[in-house]
Formats: sequence, C-alpha cells, structure tokens
Amino acid sequence: MHRSLQSHGFQYINLDDFWYLDPSQKVDKYGRWAIDPTKFPHGIGAVADYVHSLGLKFGIYVTPGVPVAAYNQNAPIEQTRYRAQEIADTTQFETNYNYGPKVMYYIDYTKPGAQEFIDSWARLFASWGVDYLKLDGVGSFDISDFRAWSSALIKSGRPIHLGLSNSLALREGATWRTYANSWRITGDIEAYLPNSIANVYPLTTWHNVFNHFVSASQWTQFSGPGGWIDLDLATGATTARTPEPRFRTFSARMSAKP
Repeated sequence: MHRSLQSHGFQYINLDDFWYLDPSQKVDKYGRWAIDPTKFPHGIGAVADYVHSLGLKFGIYVTPGVPVAAYNQNAPIEQTRYRAQEIADTTQFETNYNYGPKVMYYIDYTKPGAQEFIDSWARLFASWGVDYLKLDGVGSFDISDFRAWSSALIKSGRPIHLGLSNSLALREGATWRTYANSWRITGDIEAYLPNSIANVYPLTTWHNVFNHFVSASQWTQFSGPGGWIDLDLATGATTARTPEPRFRTFSARMSAKP
C-alpha cells in the first residue's frame, strides 16, 4: 500500500476488525479489548510506529459498549474508583460484528464512570499513536456513545479522526456532522458475491457502487471541511476536527482466523 497507493494521495492505513480477542472472554486489566497476541505479538503501537515511519497515518476499529468479560470480572475503570458493573446496562447488548450479539453490553451514560471508561480507551489509542478511529455498529440509538467518544478523543491530547459506521440516517445528518469527522451513509462497498474468491475478487459490482453515489447525492448539505460523508473504501476525510482537504483512506479488514 505504501509503494502503490501513497503517491496517489492515500494517507491512512486503517486496521479494521478482528485485531482483538473475544470480549466476552478476555479484556485488559481496565476492561478494554485485549490485543490478539497471535496476530500482533509486538502490540498495536509497534504497527502504528511502522506505519508512521512510512509517512502514513494509522487507524483502528472499535464497537461501542462495555465488554461482557469486563462486567463479569468487574474490571476497574482506569484512573477512577468506578468499576465495569456500575456502568453496564445488562438489559441489552450492543452490536459487534465479530464475535456475535452477546459480547458487549450497552453503557448507561447516566452513571458515574461511564464517560471515564471511554476516556480511558481514548488515552490508550492515543498512546498507541492512533490517528483515525472507526466506531462501528452505531446509529441513532448510539448518540450517547459517539458524543462520549468525541469528547474523549478531544481530551486525549492527540488529533484522532472519528469515523462512524454504517448506513447512518440522513435525518440525523446534523448530529453526525456535530460529533464526527466522517460517517458511513451506506452499507459495505463489497457485494459479497457467492462465487467470489475468498470474498475478495470480484470485490463489488457496478450496481452496488452506483447505489453508493445515489446515496451520496442526498448528503451535500452536511459535507464540508471537518466532516465528510464516507462511501466505504471510496472516500476519506479530514484530520480530526480541522478544516483540511479530503484525504483518501485504505481499510484492511482482518479475517477471523490469523
């Protein structure tokens, strides 16, 4: 990607899903996702350092909520006296596309410690050198989550682009624009064709691509410096919360197996 795409304006290398272990079984000592040591034996920070050494920026992926394992272990929330069980809403599960529907509880943001939990994630990502964060599986039902993430990233001390995913509602366009730097307005660009080779080739169809552009035409009132619509792998966005030109990105989706 460095050799072939950087010269064409691509600046971000974004690590998508499956970089972490099953959150219903394993978390770090503060209740956050645990890095898969088989795939990343030197940690995510080492990957980010290498990407930066090439003159590129590094992105990572997360879904909202508090891990079931964090609740079961009643993990402490970093730099606070609060614990995971105090902020978890165990009556409902958040969306997680990797490990199934029952690995992340909703967060009750009326509870002390909830914002601090997200703040601890943001500090962790900043310490790794993350430049771009994809918050996946969100919608109108998760406004409290990306408000919390927006606040946490600003406080982290590092400019981190916040991208929301996916198929977000046009009626909430002003909200996405307020809290995020980019937001997915469609489903995946992949067509997931039944006869494709390893779900990679052919990647998509013209019909699928065309529908993305049809959707894009409805969003012009909300797009501009500091916040852009995202058509998935086709467009990028700005550096976090600054009015810079649009940049292109390349996201690397990981398979479930190493």
